[in-house]
Amino acid sequence: MFGFIEAFVDTGSPETIFSEKEGLRFHFPYKRIRPVNTIGLGGGSVSLHPCRNLRVRVKDLNNRFHEFEIDVYFSRSVSRTQRSIAEAQGVPNILGVDFLKATGFGFVYNARERVALLVKDKSRPTN
Repeated sequence: MFGFIEAFVDTGSPETIFSEKEGLRFHFPYKRIRPVNTIGLGGGSVSLHPCRNLRVRVKDLNNRFHEFEIDVYFSRSVSRTQRSIAEAQGVPNILGVDFLKATGFGFVYNARERVALLVKDKSRPTN
């Protein structure tokens, strides 16, 4: 899989979850990889399909890339009605706490400047 994904950091989510929209875009093999869990997300129920050792590259403000291998999940609407599938297309991509732990990034919000940033822990090397 290769491409860019926009995601938001959710410190209340233990796992990183990519949407069904991204799964379809990257031709994720939903039929071959069995779901491991079902959760409520975006107003509906989605199954979570594991994707182990996904190589992720994050570009910083200086246009340098940091590369990691992490385990993620691709979601898929449990209900396969046209409406449910269409609604699943609007579910955002989530970087969970597992992403922060695996990469050594911290999530910092500066209320005065109204900006949120991922900050790299300098004690953790990147590739």
